[in-house]
Amino acid sequence: MKNIILLFLIVATLSCKNNYSKKVVTVEDKIQLESAISEAQAGTSIIMKNGTWSDVEIAFVANGTIDNPITLSAETPGKVFIEGRSSLHLGGTYLHVEGLHFRNGYSPSGGVIRYQVGEDNPAFHSRVTNCVIEDFSRPNRWEGDRWIEFYGQYNQLDHCYISGKSNDGATLMVYFKGRQHMNNHHQIVNNYFGPRPRKGVNVPIGEGMVDFDKYFKLLKKYRLNPPVSLHLEYPLGGAEKGKKNITLSHEQVYTAMGKDLKAIQELWNNA
Repeated sequence: MKNIILLFLIVATLSCKNNYSKKVVTVEDKIQLESAISEAQAGTSIIMKNGTWSDVEIAFVANGTIDNPITLSAETPGKVFIEGRSSLHLGGTYLHVEGLHFRNGYSPSGGVIRYQVGEDNPAFHSRVTNCVIEDFSRPNRWEGDRWIEFYGQYNQLDHCYISGKSNDGATLMVYFKGRQHMNNHHQIVNNYFGPRPRKGVNVPIGEGMVDFDKYFKLLKKYRLNPPVSLHLEYPLGGAEKGKKNITLSHEQVYTAMGKDLKAIQELWNNA
């Protein structure tokens, strides 16, 4: 009899666990979307109705679990068009986004897709898949931004189409300044990075503090030989800002460039 009761309790417990918060919410506008996100619990699926969503800055802040992620998806993949001054920023744990198409607009603040909300709420174990960012550039091409910004740890971007960035700034950037962004284990896999109308960088290896030894070892491991650009951002009499009339001699500038180039070559050879 005790064995029968114990078995019943185990089955009941598993049943409750598997049905935990398996809630599906369909939203039709920004207000409903914000409300659904604020009320989302582990296992909640939020579905955006097909159509054009204009001027929607999505702050997807929530906490799912490994078994019950919180999902934000298009009613039909590729049929939810996000336009105007819009963006998608994720903050929290185990978030999943799928099927959105960004077009005819730009992000007014930060990346179009950003794995962090604000300055101190990064995403962890979160995934964006089967999405499109197409010609979603700022009106002023000299005004730089990044379309995709990685923060936090264990985040993923996969099976996305990214093309047509015409303003300054890298298409994708991984940030790792700060302990919660180090050893990040991000995955950027099976995406298509299409052409840029203006010359630009799609996916640089980093910005600011870069562990060159680690990155160069990875490049060698996978037999990658991409072009390497060297940016001199310390004072060089105006040359670092592209000015034609500079206050240092050309010899001084060339000497500084040569010194840094030699340092990079040594880092590559020693990796």
